Amino acid sequence: RIHTGMTVESIATIWGRKVSTTGEIITAAVESIGSAGKDLSILDITEEYLLKTVPQQYVDEGLERCCAVPDGKDFKIYTTRKNTMFTRASYSDKVHASAVRCISWSTPHGLSFEHTDLFLGRVSEKKLVELWGPRLKKCPRGWYMLSDRGFFDTAR
Repeated sequence: RIHTGMTVESIATIWGRKVSTTGEIITAAVESIGSAGKDLSILDITEEYLLKTVPQQYVDEGLERCCAVPDGKDFKIYTTRKNTMFTRASYSDKVHASAVRCISWSTPHGLSFEHTDLFLGRVSEKKLVELWGPRLKKCPRGWYMLSDRGFFDTAR
């Protein structure tokens, strides 16, 4: 089922195709779009870019050398009752339900330039930062990240 509420059957009817053919077309399209989206969402950032785009509010507060603002996000998922190991691994204290978790890093200007893959909700944000640490070397040397208390003790 597609998240817009349309089903493969309704799209097949609109296109005048068999449901199986429509499903194959949709699967191929979703895979292509997903691949392109991942390529477009993992970006290199330069010191020059950061200096040109630093918001005035950051300058006023003395935060002009901030390269990134991390944010952890949990997305609720269906709780399966068939596999207790999966149910336990997916439980998130953040949303008090089964969830997948990711962390994204954005510039102070708001450009998202790095994100983790989705992990089951039980994994800690600290562990995700440790896992993704080598990828964050794209931040210029001497610049820092501004984060909330959920990321305490994750400095590289």
